[in-house]
Amino acid sequence: MTIPNILLDFHITNFFAISALANFVLIFLLGLYVYFINENNKANRAYSYLCFAISFWALNYYFWQIAVDAPTATFFCHLLMVGSSFIPTTFFHFTLKILNIKEQKKHLLYIAYAFSVFFAILSAFTPYIVSGVGAKFIFPFWPLP
Repeated sequence: MTIPNILLDFHITNFFAISALANFVLIFLLGLYVYFINENNKANRAYSYLCFAISFWALNYYFWQIAVDAPTATFFCHLLMVGSSFIPTTFFHFTLKILNIKEQKKHLLYIAYAFSVFFAILSAFTPYIVSGVGAKFIFPFWPLP
């Protein structure tokens, strides 16, 4: 009995790439669905922003996992860190909206978005968050601080 080549070629990192792509597609579609259910509802919009931040992160995670060289992997690591800098703030935004306290905490939300923008710029354009990639564990291109 022989094992099909597709099973022999499967590497565990393919699982991470496939799951990231599935996350991207499902979360992005969920964000669109929630947005278009009632685009005038601010809680729906805040939840959609959260979904779009997560899907941006997941898409870049997918491209990082399928990268075949270090410069490409480093580029997508920078981008996935940009996405991850907005996930906590968009979650905070959504939480304030569904608790109906956004107006009272608006100043905190502005500060949170300012920090997200700061860390997004730091992640995208400097080596302070990701300086490069190297082999670690089962990953050929793991982000290095």
